[in-house]
Amino acid sequence: IKAYAEMSLEKKKKNESKRKEDMDIIVEEVDRLTILVNDILTLSKMQSNIEELNIEEFDLISLIDEILSRYKVLKEIENYKLIFTHRVKKAFIKADKKKIEQVIYNLVNNAINYTGDDNTVVINIKDDDVIRIEIIDSGKGIKEEDIPYKRKF
Repeated sequence: IKAYAEMSLEKKKKNESKRKEDMDIIVEEVDRLTILVNDILTLSKMQSNIEELNIEEFDLISLIDEILSRYKVLKEIENYKLIFTHRVKKAFIKADKKKIEQVIYNLVNNAINYTGDDNTVVINIKDDDVIRIEIIDSGKGIKEEDIPYKRKF
């Protein structure tokens, strides 16, 4: 955020479109930071057993599209490839939308942080008897000796 703000301050007033683009990036990054802070607050509430679920019906595919749109900067500047595949146009589920959003956002973030040199993350929606989300990166993966400690969901 600071780097974009400094770059924007250094640019000449003539290039107003580039300045606006930098400001848009700053706003997006502040939004991401806000989400991370809210995640920490939510975790704290959950650990204190004061967090309640807000169950609603929503389209999971639209939610994932919205989450992936936050990574526009990474795609444009650092050439990350976020590939989202799904066989259906809509996938309605009943869940706590904000919690599902946090989980998917955190998993995508983790995949981006640990992906390989190809900077590729694949997000699949599989809709057989149940809806399943796969988030795949090309990183090294979990060390063989750490696999017994891997959490299973």
